[in-house]
Order: sequence, then structure tokens, then C-alpha cells
Amino acid sequence: MIPPLISNNGIRHLVCMVDLSRKNGITTTSELDFGGIDFETELDLYYQFFANSSDIPIRFVAVINPLKIPDSQKGDAINYARSLHANSSTDNMIFNGVKFFSDDAYLALTMQMKDPGYIDGHHGFWNTSSGQKFFNLILPWWITGFHIHVHTNGNAAQNATINLLSSLQDTKPRFDHRFTFEHFGISSQAQIKKLKELGGVVGINPYYIYHRGEINAGQIGTDRAHKASSMRTLLETGVTTTMHSDTPVGPPVPLEWVWIAVNRAGQSGEILAPSERVTIHDALKMITIDAAYVLGIDNMIGSIESGKFADFVILEQDPYIVPLEKIRGISIWGTVVGGKIYPASEIKTTL
Repeated sequence: MIPPLISNNGIRHLVCMVDLSRKNGITTTSELDFGGIDFETELDLYYQFFANSSDIPIRFVAVINPLKIPDSQKGDAINYARSLHANSSTDNMIFNGVKFFSDDAYLALTMQMKDPGYIDGHHGFWNTSSGQKFFNLILPWWITGFHIHVHTNGNAAQNATINLLSSLQDTKPRFDHRFTFEHFGISSQAQIKKLKELGGVVGINPYYIYHRGEINAGQIGTDRAHKASSMRTLLETGVTTTMHSDTPVGPPVPLEWVWIAVNRAGQSGEILAPSERVTIHDALKMITIDAAYVLGIDNMIGSIESGKFADFVILEQDPYIVPLEKIRGISIWGTVVGGKIYPASEIKTTL
């Protein structure tokens, strides 16, 4: 039984989030740190908002932070998470997967860097120390078949997370596990090849290019700063890759993510690592079917086909025809969720 709603302000926040998403053409959103602030409060709030209404114009995917599961449930955290997945998911609110944290932040330059590290000699932080502790923390969730996401930003953290996935596969081989590297800021071609061999997938942040590519050059070097979020290398290596904003790190505007991916312009307008630009078709896949795949719900959404929900966005212009530099300026007419039309013009939320 879900307890009574405890915060009208929380509901207002969710209404604003939904309307902002609709305005920008989003039909499914996700929280990859569900419970990270207060698990029980978030569960009450989101469940009442998404699961108790048949007319919500967006779907919500909750990826649980297992370290924040309520103390009363930590003795059997895995079965508690399983029960949420199996018994509390609805068409509008879907529990799927768990999220762990390797290193720290890209924007704060507290990610873990190696070869040669930060130019000024400072060091990043581990949210979870690499090695055996990292392995022991995640192993029970791996063995029981959970979809695992790991926040990992710097190239030292990519090494740690790749080594973790390799050890997990050695302990219990899994197929179609979709172990997800989230953010994946700084990486090498060798790391991407190893990730592919292990069956990993990537959720990448395009704003590391547009917002930070030029700013970070003084701390990590021009080559690494400009080549951050190496989308084309990932795609050419065969790694399924999606994009996200990690709001409030960047705004939830998928067409802007596409614009970044196909142009790779920095704040000055300079093109950063042009060899990492992707095609418009690949960029659109990254925010539709590949996004659904990485979230583990491509059987439900991500493309229009028999047996899936009828969810899509209606654009005022064709992104395949509009000049690449103008893609982010395409207007959103509205969205369709479950076959119901939601015109953007009907959004009336005021703060």
C-alpha cells in the first residue's frame, strides 16, 4: 500500500518536469539515482503521480540506487528491489535496474584521471574505491540478473569499471546483460574495444562537448577535452550508445543533443574533434531505439511496431532535411503517448 501524498511542492515539481519534457519532445524520462535523496519519500511521490493516473503524458523509468534502499529493507535488498520491479511497475512508471557510482564529477573536475592525469597535478575522487570492494558491492546484483548501471567519467574510472565487468563475467558469464557505463566522459579506443568485447553499452553526455570541451582544455589538455564523449568511435566499434542530459548538468532537450552529436561545436563555435561527429540517422537512433535498449525497455518503446506503445514526437520540420547546424531549432508540435495526442500548445504550467 502506498502512503498518502506528503508534498504538494513535490507534485508541482513533477508537473513542471513533465511539461518541460513534453515541450522538448520527450515521451519517456528516467531517474538513474532513484532514492538517492530519500528513498521512501521519492517512492511515495513518484508512485502517486505516475502510477495512480491513466492520463500522464510521459513514461518514467526508475533505476534504483541500491545503497539508499530503506534500512528496514536492506537485510533483503535484492528481493525488495525485485518486488518493486515485478509488483510496482505500471505502464507509466517502470522499475528497471540499479545504479552504482565509480568516480566523481566531470564538471567539478573530480573524476579520476590517468595517463597523464590533470595538468595541475590534482587528483579526482572515488565514490566507490576500485578493486575488490567495488566487485563485492556489485557481485550479488550481477549474480541475480539485475541490469547494472555505473556512473563513470574519467579514463581511470573507465579502467576500473571495465576491470569490474571483466571480473563479473569471469565469475558468472551473462549474455545480453546491458551493463551500462553512464556519462563515459574521457576514454581511449582500447577501452572502448574492451568494453565492446565484454558486452557493455554506454549512456553518454553530449554536454561534455558543447559546454565543457573548450573550458576543460586547460585542466586535462586540448586533445582529451575536445575528444570527450567519443560517440563515433563507440558506434564504429559496435557499442550501443545513447545520450542523456543528466539534468541539471545539461537541459533535457534531445534535439540539442542531436545537434551536438552531428556538429560537435564548442561554445565559441569551433568544431571539436570533427572525426567524432555522427550522422543524423545515428544520432536520432541514439535518442529513440538505442535509448530504449540501454534502459532495457526496447520491447515497449523506442520504435513504432506492433506490440509496442504508440509513443512518438511530432516535429514541425524533418531533421533529415534541415541543415545540420539548425537541428536544435526545430519546433516541437507535440507528443503522442499510448496513442493519445498531447499538443505542446496546451502546456500551461507556471512556476
